[in-house]
Amino acid sequence: MSSGVAANAPLKSGRGLRATLSRLALPAVLALLVAALALVAVRTGVPEEAVDFDPTSAAHGGHKALWLWFAEQGYAVREIEGASFSIIREADLLILPPPRQPWTDAETTAVRIFLERGGTVAAFHPAAPALTEELGLAEPVFAQIGPQAQSQPLLPEAPAHWPGATGDALAPDRSSPAVTVLATAAGEPTVQVQAMGAGWLWELGPQHTLANGTLAENPDDVALATALLRTVPAGGLVLFDSYHLFGADDPHAVRTIQEWLYRTAAGRATLYLLLLGALYLLLAGRRLGPPLPAQVDVQRREAAEYVRAMAGLKRRAGALDETASHQRSRLKRELARSRGLAPGAAIGPAPSDDADFVRLLRHTAAVDEETIARAERLLARLQPPTDEATVIAAAAEIDALLGVRSAQAHPHSPPSPATSPERAHDGAGR
Repeated sequence: MSSGVAANAPLKSGRGLRATLSRLALPAVLALLVAALALVAVRTGVPEEAVDFDPTSAAHGGHKALWLWFAEQGYAVREIEGASFSIIREADLLILPPPRQPWTDAETTAVRIFLERGGTVAAFHPAAPALTEELGLAEPVFAQIGPQAQSQPLLPEAPAHWPGATGDALAPDRSSPAVTVLATAAGEPTVQVQAMGAGWLWELGPQHTLANGTLAENPDDVALATALLRTVPAGGLVLFDSYHLFGADDPHAVRTIQEWLYRTAAGRATLYLLLLGALYLLLAGRRLGPPLPAQVDVQRREAAEYVRAMAGLKRRAGALDETASHQRSRLKRELARSRGLAPGAAIGPAPSDDADFVRLLRHTAAVDEETIARAERLLARLQPPTDEATVIAAAAEIDALLGVRSAQAHPHSPPSPATSPERAHDGAGR
């Protein structure tokens, strides 16, 4: 017998193992799919067009390196973006890239006011025609730029000569108050600066964009970024104008849940998880079979149960005066009905009403003196203030006086609640 049990033990153990593996197979497969899809969501994304001078772009023409360099020097750096172009009063340096969106007269006026108030502006060419007209900027001209040199010793930390390149220079204008910082051998400026009000306006030609690739290829251009900070207080605020690159429709902004789901790794991972969750519920529901109809058995409360519950609630709330008043009213109402008195005769709650009721009883031939005396004592005992034991005892005596049946008189009947706390408080429940 023992050998048979021992032989069956491996069989039961093998069946249990297979059942466990069968239960874990679906969750394990789904977990692997979740991990794979999360990895795909993180490593893939919607490719975005690289925009030159974008302060968040690490591409060759982006300004992310300049942004990070300003931040490392201890300056606060922000973008002007959103629904409108606005220069906050706390700004100290404003970076204006070549625009992709048109400038309005109100926006160019705001830049002039910023300069006159003492701000510093770095305008990269080619600038907007409206801004060129408002600030008197130079016009770019095509030139075979050879080696450049400092026309004025305004960059002492930079070399005296810069390497040459082909591109646009700035048209020289002898009537302009701008001072040439860097110029070609022919005297065409590539970088110039001028005072405007209490501020300073820097103009940088197309060969000095201070972009990621330009700084990597020509580290000497860092001296130009350093020069921009000469008139900016330590820890000041630098603003990059992203509004005129993207307008009100910033392609980097995520404004709706749908954009978050479709354009971010976390959103795509959420979509994959929702699809996998729906697949899991479908497969699990198919394995368990169709749902069974629910059996609803509603137990409704009986009237007597409601009365007892309300009486118990009043008892716990300590509403003795209300219960005592009910017992006094009950005594007078039943005596008046059984002795032929007019309904509502002297059944008010005041002690004077009790005295009037006793006088009415004395003038009634159908009431004996003993009943009147017992009723008078009970009415006096139930006058507030009182306690629970007094109310319970008085309620039992009222039942006896009115002829209510008791459990002692009828042993086969259910116990009367006359002497229970709930019976004494049932007036509140009713």
